[in-house]
Amino acid sequence: MRIFLSRSVDVEVTLFNDVANFLKAIPGAVIIDIPESVINMFPEDAEEDWPRPGFDEFYQKCEGLRQFSGGRIHKDDVVVFLSGIPNDQNWFSAFQLPTAKRNIFICTEDWEYYLPESKVHFGIAYQVVENCMQVLMDLNYEKPENASYIHTKSRGCLNDFCGDKRDIRLKIQTANICETCLDKIKSYPDANAFLPYAHFVMNAVRDKFINRPEVKAPEEILNSFELEIRPSLRSMRLCLGGKTLVQIELSGLRFSLYYTIIKFSEAYDGISPNQLAVRNTENREVFDFIRRIYHNNENESAITKLGTDSDMFSQYRSKINLQIKNEITKNYPNRPEGLLKKIQISPSKNGIYKVPFGGKIRVIE
Repeated sequence: MRIFLSRSVDVEVTLFNDVANFLKAIPGAVIIDIPESVINMFPEDAEEDWPRPGFDEFYQKCEGLRQFSGGRIHKDDVVVFLSGIPNDQNWFSAFQLPTAKRNIFICTEDWEYYLPESKVHFGIAYQVVENCMQVLMDLNYEKPENASYIHTKSRGCLNDFCGDKRDIRLKIQTANICETCLDKIKSYPDANAFLPYAHFVMNAVRDKFINRPEVKAPEEILNSFELEIRPSLRSMRLCLGGKTLVQIELSGLRFSLYYTIIKFSEAYDGISPNQLAVRNTENREVFDFIRRIYHNNENESAITKLGTDSDMFSQYRSKINLQIKNEITKNYPNRPEGLLKKIQISPSKNGIYKVPFGGKIRVIE
């Protein structure tokens, strides 16, 4: 099955192309547009007060397109006729009965009363998919047994009748098919085969109507975090926009090791465990700071021992990382992806360990 889009002469080619190009860009598209088909809905001798055409007049145009396609349009293909002329019942759209005819018309006028003008083509694209699905699921609205699939009271389903045209926004923004209608769709092979494409279109249209605040890129968000370190309290605070999100308190040795690694990460892009075992110019500043804060050299000695025992170093690194993970998960469940990797001690790379935080670090004595 293919969907052939055509237009009447009063439909601007820009609008027609916007609808067609949007639908053709969706995965699984079976859309063929015929922009050169400019059917005239008005009789040549029509007066200014010519009455609005009825449904049959639109369906006749669809049939005419089939007849003059030279066999290009097959019986199982769907013809969708976009017209700027409103119909006598003032419907958004309709499909011909019996549904085996597979002819549909959609009115392109007056949408700006219900949708933002810049988004009208998305609403029309939704109507294309909606009517095609209703044809394929044989939704004959004249049969009483189909009443449960035509929702006169809108519920945010593809098959909402939308007697109040303003309700069109509801089903567009939900991008939903209710369970009752979904069961019927699955009982029709053609409709069921069309369902994945319909879902793609509905979701793509919905995304155009959902208002979202401007969101920073993930990396930009991660770099916006600040780490506030308070050695005297053996604690650190993860902050964002001046607000403390998580406060983590470590034991003396764990904090000393974490602080040592984060300082080396800033100055030397990391440290190897054996650097902890040797007193040199690079680690002297860190060790002196730790000794001054805790008024003893016990943590300095303990850190030095970690440098000579790789298993013990790995155990402490794992314990620190686990505590950080538990505290952040408990207090900040909506953390952005990648945050833990930024704040935990990273796995060894060429024997080097670091805390690749990347954001602003403040030490408060």
